[in-house]
Amino acid sequence: MQKWEYLFLKCGDVFVEDWRPKYVNGNELKDWQNGPTIMEYCKQAGLRGWEMISYTPGQTGLSIVFKRPFEGRPGTGTLFQQTE
Repeated sequence: MQKWEYLFLKCGDVFVEDWRPKYVNGNELKDWQNGPTIMEYCKQAGLRGWEMISYTPGQTGLSIVFKRPFEGRPGTGTLFQQTE
């Protein structure tokens, strides 16, 4: 049976000019205001095997869920460093 790993992404609280990921799997990204735009992040996610399965815009920001086949790599569900 196929197993999946999931990546939960939340963008900033308000729409400015470009959405930018603020939280990945519940952890705030360091210096997220200067990080990749949502378009850049999604492109990198696709190149790394992640498939977008949910996209929810709302009053408190934008939430996106990605999945990819689990290959025994626990803890690898981030594209960019969460803290440094």
